[in-house]
Amino acid sequence: MKPIGSISITPPNTFENAEWVFQFDDDEPQVIATATTSDPTEITFTIKNNDQSNIHFYGIDGKRFKIFTREKNL
Repeated sequence: MKPIGSISITPPNTFENAEWVFQFDDDEPQVIATATTSDPTEITFTIKNNDQSNIHFYGIDGKRFKIFTREKNL
């Protein structure tokens, strides 16, 4: 079989001075966390399966983005 080309995968760029943001549509991104070191790091959210587990984000224009848990409708 004759080769038809090649594939290369570029690894992701790691940011030296990272910040994590969320964005509503094309509005200004909102910073929710910043890295304090150049070591590999991450941000993790945990939302448990109860009625008090939720995360709210607020935009500068008053918009609200909410992640929450609720009982599934069967």
